Amino acid sequence: RIARALQLRREELERLARSELSGREAALFAQERELVARLETEFEARRAELEERVRARFESDSASRSAELEARNRALAESLAEREAELERRAKDFEERRAGVEAAAQEQRRRELEVRELRDRLVASFRDPAGTLPQAAFEAEFGRLADSVHRQVSAPAEQLLERIRERLSGIWVSQKERATLESIAGDLEDLRERLSRVQDFGRPLALSFAPVDLRAELEAALEAAAPRLSAAKIEVTRDFADGLPPLPADGPRLREVFAALLENALEAMPSGGRLALALRQLPTRRALEVELSDSGVGAAPEVLRAAAQPFFSAKGKAGLGLAEARRILLGHGGGLRLASDGPGRGVRATVVLPLKR
Repeated sequence: RIARALQLRREELERLARSELSGREAALFAQERELVARLETEFEARRAELEERVRARFESDSASRSAELEARNRALAESLAEREAELERRAKDFEERRAGVEAAAQEQRRRELEVRELRDRLVASFRDPAGTLPQAAFEAEFGRLADSVHRQVSAPAEQLLERIRERLSGIWVSQKERATLESIAGDLEDLRERLSRVQDFGRPLALSFAPVDLRAELEAALEAAAPRLSAAKIEVTRDFADGLPPLPADGPRLREVFAALLENALEAMPSGGRLALALRQLPTRRALEVELSDSGVGAAPEVLRAAAQPFFSAKGKAGLGLAEARRILLGHGGGLRLASDGPGRGVRATVVLPLKR
């Protein structure tokens, strides 16, 4: 009976435990369902809130971006309009300048025609009834002008020099006054010397032609300049062709030409350098060519073009050296050409002399 009672009691307790467990499970399930429902409700609310925020932010950003794009488009359109206006203005300026250039070109052509006409008239006016060539007529007129200027200036200059010498020989002459008078006297002496050169330059060129060994004349000019070339530390090289024919020329006057060219090279190389001389016969014409190339300071094209003009100098020491040299060469039917690759790259002097007069 006791065992049976215990068995019944255990079954009852099991039944009560299952009943209580089922109640608790139901309560927990109900709580879980309530929590899930609440969470779903909060999730939906949050999602709706987020969607609303995203939609509002997107709409705000879209409006801002649209406004920014519109502003950029307006700025770009304005910039394009300004550039189009600038291009139109430049095109107009270009057309105006082209028209100006064309007008200037036409004016230049017109002036060239006028210059040609004036030159032809001037050349024709130089001819005298005997048919004298323009160059000879010009030299004769220049000689008469040089003599006239020399007569009109030399006498007053001599009188002024005499008075300066009398003043300098006095006792009461201050040091400042003496320096000034001596400077004026030096300038007057230089003026007289230049007038004498101009007078000589204006006289008709007298040449005495005879068969000349051009190589010997070059060697004679080099020998005369050798002491100065050596003192200036200038190295001289020669490239003289053999078997050259004699040249109909005035030997002493050609030595003057070579002396002037050597003097010019010496002045261009105050600190020493190299001087190359070449003598050859031109293959395409019956003429001899002498070339002097130095490694001196060189010269600009505009300086070389004016170098053979009377009293021109780029170094402050004016004279008639190259002008007289060119005149002598022209009298021989030859010519002088000066060339340089630029400042600091030396000068090439080329002399051409025909083998027949």
